[in-house]
Amino acid sequence: MLLYPLWDGFHGIITNDTTSKSEELLARYRRLWVIEESFRIQKHHLSIRPIYHFKPERIEAHVLLCYMAFALVRHAAYRIEVQQKKISIQDIRSELWRTQSSILHDKETGKFYRVTSKMSSEARAIYQAFGVPRHYGTREIV
Repeated sequence: MLLYPLWDGFHGIITNDTTSKSEELLARYRRLWVIEESFRIQKHHLSIRPIYHFKPERIEAHVLLCYMAFALVRHAAYRIEVQQKKISIQDIRSELWRTQSSILHDKETGKFYRVTSKMSSEARAIYQAFGVPRHYGTREIV
């Protein structure tokens, strides 16, 4: 007695595209995970939620801002992966969130100083991927 059908492990694709080859159709189908991942990034990592606007220009602005945030996050992840190593979008956010600096003002001299926190190796990789210099310690702001 067979517990599984003979076609187990096979799948079919129904399409109205009669001009493409079956290999092209399968390649397109296999890339659907990119779209699904994009929706996950927008929903979970960027916390993009529906907001109810009534004016068309506000709706367009909201969609534009959501898309720009998504595009920047994807570009950042790509650029870091190309230059250093693969870091998840959630890790990029948390590493940049932990990177801090404080501005101190010396009232006697009138000078301003920036005191930076220590950085993890992941945060350093993020800064290096974008060519942003990050100095540790106290430095005078000119």
